[in-house]
Amino acid sequence: MLSYSEGGLKVITSQPCDEPGSVEVDSGSTLIFPPTEAGREIHVEGETPQELEANLFQDGYFTEEEAKQIMSMTNLSNM
Repeated sequence: MLSYSEGGLKVITSQPCDEPGSVEVDSGSTLIFPPTEAGREIHVEGETPQELEANLFQDGYFTEEEAKQIMSMTNLSNM
């Protein structure tokens, strides 16, 4: 599902694979990301179609080809 979110674009989809979780330390802060199972609803956002496609790949667990396929279904190529 594609929606507009506060001036940007958002794709609501399901996580395609299990995520083992991770721990990140940055500037004295510790971020803990627990493991999640495939099928969990995720929201991927971007300000432009190009940014949304990149975020589907980087943050949405999709391959580059899958991100392109998702974007091809949105009819946003002319934005």
